[in-house]
Amino acid sequence: MHAPRTTAAALAVLLGAITAGQTAALAEDDGNDRPPVAVRVTNPDPELAAGEVTTYTITVRNRTAEPLPRTIVTQLLPAPLRHVSARPAAEVTGREVVWRVPLPARAVRSLTTTGRVGDLDGHDLAAGRTVRLASPADDKTGGPPRLETTVCVRAPDHGRALTCSTSSAPVSRPFWRGNRAYMTISAVAALAVGIAGVLYVRRRRASPPAKD
Repeated sequence: MHAPRTTAAALAVLLGAITAGQTAALAEDDGNDRPPVAVRVTNPDPELAAGEVTTYTITVRNRTAEPLPRTIVTQLLPAPLRHVSARPAAEVTGREVVWRVPLPARAVRSLTTTGRVGDLDGHDLAAGRTVRLASPADDKTGGPPRLETTVCVRAPDHGRALTCSTSSAPVSRPFWRGNRAYMTISAVAALAVGIAGVLYVRRRRASPPAKD
C-alpha cells in the first residue's frame, strides 16, 4: 500500500527545512511562541547494517496545562528500512507510521517503532549521503552514508503548529557483500595453494627414495 501523495508530499517538503540539529527540547514551556508539544526521537545503535533490526524511541511531551486529546505523531521511515512493529499499535501506510496519542496536561508519552534494514542494493548510498524517504540528499559531510528518520507531531486541539525531530545513524553493507571481489580472489588463491600442496605431497610419495 502506498502513502497518500498529498500527505507524503507535504511532509517531504517539511523535511527540507529539518536537520539533525533541529531537535525539539523536552523542557518546560518558557514562552508563548513555542509549539504546545515537544518531540524527540532516539536510536541506541551507533551503526546500522543490512539485515539488522533496530528500534527507535519517540518521546512526546505536552508543554501546556491543557489536555490535547487529538495529538498526532507521524514517523517517516527511510527507504531501506522495513517496518516490523510499533508500540503502542500504529497505523502504517507506505513509509509513514502514525499514532493518535491523547496527551493529558503536562503529560509525557513514549512510543517505539522497530524496523529491519533491508537490502541496500538499488539505493544510492554514496558516502556522505543521507537517505530520508525514497531518495538520498547530499549532505556534503563526507563519511559513510546514513539512514535518517524524521518524526513530526501536531496537536489540532492547540492550533496548527508542527514540531519535528530527526535521528540518523551510519549504515554499512555486510562485509561479504562489500568485499565480494576481495573474497573471491582470496578463495581462488587459497584453493590454488591447497592444490599445490596436495600435488607436492603426491610427488614426494611417488618419488623413489634417494640412494646413499
